Amino acid sequence: MWAPVRAFVNLRYLGGGAVGTSEDETGPGDGYVKNWLHFGTVTLGFIYEWAPDQN
Repeated sequence: MWAPVRAFVNLRYLGGGAVGTSEDETGPGDGYVKNWLHFGTVTLGFIYEWAPDQN
């Protein structure tokens, strides 16, 4: 069955991090590092086809 409009949803997650210590304590702080990043995206879209293939 041919439909001229198709819809889609994409859910994506990207995350990660690092924990540790540094021997280089040149700035403020004690050299301990704990960085975690979390990103999420939601994409909604559609594809419109002008005419079905006649093959």
